[in-house]
Amino acid sequence: MREFSILIPSMDDIDYLKLCLDSLEKNSCNKHEICICCVNNDVRDFLSNCSYRNIEIKYIYDKSDEVKNNVSKAYNLAFSLSSRYYIVVADSDHVFSPEWDKNIFPYLCDNKIVSINRIENTDYFGNTPTVFNMDLFLKEYKNYISDKTIENDCFHPFILPRYMWENIGGMNEIFIGALHDDDLWHRLYKKFECEFIYHCQSVVFHFSGRRKPENLLRSNMDIQEKWSLIAPETFKSIYGYNWLPVQKLHLYNPEDL
Repeated sequence: MREFSILIPSMDDIDYLKLCLDSLEKNSCNKHEICICCVNNDVRDFLSNCSYRNIEIKYIYDKSDEVKNNVSKAYNLAFSLSSRYYIVVADSDHVFSPEWDKNIFPYLCDNKIVSINRIENTDYFGNTPTVFNMDLFLKEYKNYISDKTIENDCFHPFILPRYMWENIGGMNEIFIGALHDDDLWHRLYKKFECEFIYHCQSVVFHFSGRRKPENLLRSNMDIQEKWSLIAPETFKSIYGYNWLPVQKLHLYNPEDL
């Protein structure tokens, strides 16, 4: 159970993906299964020839527009390769710190969805893989580790038991574009009344502000359910539809959502 299945959708991001996988290879205490859905020929060629000792790479290649334009579908395809009990929903633009898995494992349990503390200081560590200062990151990542815990919060990467993912059918592929299924956390809470915990005992670096391909920008959608009426107006202006953030889920009875 100390080995995870880490789901990563890979679009036009080979430099980010290489850095992410290198960090998992060097900084993981256990041999995790990395499940990747890729749509790019260069990424496919790299994955078919790469060799790692401390992580197990599994990938599926699908260059269809249906996958290229739908990150939620890419996550579901990545999950189809997975076998571990705990699922890590991650991205290619994450850099994992030493012992990230060992540090976070004690806080996992069946009814919690746990986020890992995310560092986004790109001005300090670097805003692209080619200029990212790994030596500086390895020297200073511990400054971001603490006993701080934030309840009712969730960001990528996050970890959940696979039975939850399977029970709700994974990500809803109606959510097309660069962002994943924004209704996922709502469905998980409604189904399991689970806790969302943001832990600072483990950290990853995230390339904040990374530009997405034009064809993956979030499309405006008209998703109107009664729970969406209590979502902040700001999310509607950003995403084009109403969205209930994790921070508000615990305020309501799941039956009322």
